[in-house]
Amino acid sequence: MKFFVLYIFTSFFMFQFHLLSAQQLEQPKVVKGILDLRNYDFRTQESVSLNGEWEFFYKTLLSEQNFEIKNDKQFIQVPSIWNNYAWNGSKITGNGYASYKMKMLLNHTHVPMAIKFSYMPNAYRVFFNKELIGTNGKVSSKSEESYCEYKAKIFTFYPIKDTLEVVIEVSNYFHRKGGILNAITLGSDAKVFEKKISKIQMDSLIAGALLFMALYHFGLYFIKQKEISVLYFAFFSLITAFKIMMMSETYLSSIFPQITWIVFTTLEYNLLYLQPFLGILFIASLYKNEFHIKVYWFTIIFALVATCIGLFFNLYVNSHFVNIFEYVSILQVLYVISVIIRALINKQKSATAVLVGTTIIFICTVHDTLNSQNFIHTGIYIVPYGIFLFFFSQSVALSQIFAAAFKEIENLSKTLKDYTENLKDKVAEKTAEYQEANEELQQSNEELTQNLELIKTQKKDIEKKNDDITASINYAKRIQTSMLPTIEQIKNSLPESFVFFKPRDIVSGDFYWFQAKKDIIFVAAVDCTGHGVPGAFMSMIGNEILNELVNARHVYSPDLILNQLHIGVKNALRQNENESRDGMDIAICAIHTSTKKLEYAGAMNPFYYIQNFEIKEIKADRKAIGGLQKEEFRIFTKHEISLEEATTFYICTDGFQDQIGGLEKKKFMVKNLRDLLFSMHYLPMDKQYEMLDETFIKWCLTCKQIDDVLIIGIKLDADIWKKWHKKKHH
Repeated sequence: MKFFVLYIFTSFFMFQFHLLSAQQLEQPKVVKGILDLRNYDFRTQESVSLNGEWEFFYKTLLSEQNFEIKNDKQFIQVPSIWNNYAWNGSKITGNGYASYKMKMLLNHTHVPMAIKFSYMPNAYRVFFNKELIGTNGKVSSKSEESYCEYKAKIFTFYPIKDTLEVVIEVSNYFHRKGGILNAITLGSDAKVFEKKISKIQMDSLIAGALLFMALYHFGLYFIKQKEISVLYFAFFSLITAFKIMMMSETYLSSIFPQITWIVFTTLEYNLLYLQPFLGILFIASLYKNEFHIKVYWFTIIFALVATCIGLFFNLYVNSHFVNIFEYVSILQVLYVISVIIRALINKQKSATAVLVGTTIIFICTVHDTLNSQNFIHTGIYIVPYGIFLFFFSQSVALSQIFAAAFKEIENLSKTLKDYTENLKDKVAEKTAEYQEANEELQQSNEELTQNLELIKTQKKDIEKKNDDITASINYAKRIQTSMLPTIEQIKNSLPESFVFFKPRDIVSGDFYWFQAKKDIIFVAAVDCTGHGVPGAFMSMIGNEILNELVNARHVYSPDLILNQLHIGVKNALRQNENESRDGMDIAICAIHTSTKKLEYAGAMNPFYYIQNFEIKEIKADRKAIGGLQKEEFRIFTKHEISLEEATTFYICTDGFQDQIGGLEKKKFMVKNLRDLLFSMHYLPMDKQYEMLDETFIKWCLTCKQIDDVLIIGIKLDADIWKKWHKKKHH
């Protein structure tokens, strides 16, 4: 009885604490279309949400009227939906288009700013002082011309004036809700991007943990297939991991940009429908006696109906059905809690931990439903994190089971020890009798045989765990490989090129990066701190920041890219707050196809190029990206060379030159690497790759590979310029 009182009190406290923590701190708000930020310093204070009363113009796109207001001024709350909002005496529906307008009053502290939009199922475009700064999809007054994008977006700008007129145009033809549904965040670009990177890191960590958990339970099921609950739990973990990756700053949409918003949203709805279904099947398989059979079949039928609606009906129908689904899910979770309480009364194993985890899911489900219905505006959806805590509670339950089993083993071990001591006494007493000694010897042999069988069993268990870990790392390799550009993508822009890439372990701390813009081709060779799994995590961070700088912030100069990359790595690893000294070395090139020039900047990694049968080296700056910083600013140098003459150039990490091998087991050395590159530069690029491969294999024939190896070679001659010129004019 004491446990039930404590449980109810704890649950109520958690719910109240969550509601209090969800409330935003007192911040400036938009009042009658004006947001006064003249007393707000973005250099030291956090970002603000642009919530409040915005001017609203339905069936009006102000940019098409040269921002001249022809209608009477009305106001609407942001964030909110415009459904049933009164306009000219009539209620409007979710479909349509409209303009929002407000004015910001800023102080004289001008810092680089950023405005962040969370994922919205509506198309929009943003104007500052009548100048377009960003779009999501296409806004139109015609439904056939409008479309949306499955992305959370950040737009950067530099406020020149102290008064900023903001106009946001929105169109919606695919979702039942129209309008600005989520809070819009304004702050310094450093703080906005820092929060984005922190969220990506946290979501990636949680999704990765859930993926590993799913793989582990799949393995357990294949070992012991009678436990169907393990299989349900594995699928539950897998679905949740993919759901987090979809909703986390549009992580999957960044990896697969060719997939449309409609496909992603359809997938999101179906994953949403599968989550409670698998969770309830898992609970039902644990507590069969407490779970009513009618509820079990209702769960299956309801999940089938929801999946059919998700697959065969359009997004507008799904956006209506999801309301029903969320309310039914709350009722299902309440029923599950009652089932677990009955299991707890019946003294079922691990019921306490499961009850706590399910209660957390219930609180998170209620929160997300209220947020989805616009009763509250916290701006976050926490069901995936609640499910992660539920998984953690299952780990606690399993640890309790294992602890009990270990205690039983200790008791058996003590019994066996007592038995052995008694056996020694008997042997000592009867050593004079040959027959009895022989019998004891035979018994000892039997014990040795049992111990040998036990050792064999333990060996198999260790090998199985090793295989599981290797399989997990191989899966991580697939994720890292999907991050890297394909060789076909590189050769499409640079036909005469090769990438010599040899990770020391399954996953790598070295990675290569490539981006092709209209008239600029970027290539980089990056060496992150460490190798294996730690290095791979660093490579994911480096790749994300490089893509953000070039694709979102449009930073194209190599030296500026390294400056911002250094800041991004230090912020991502919070190196100003802790003792982390991790970082990366990099050589990055920008090939300007229109001017036949190449720009290079390097952090520890040099640049080799050959023109007129002469090899030259441009040394890198002797400072790394991230790590210890004693100077006030870390600035990198930009070098420029002309490509009018035929040029072959190479960028690389230090893995090849530092490899130990040969008869004397010494390092390969930089000089030998330069000589090797010069001796093969006139060969076709595929032959150069084969020559590097053969040299490396022969060199480390008697030694293990000590580091990741990466060399990128590119040849630019008259034929390449002709192809680019022809392709451009075509």
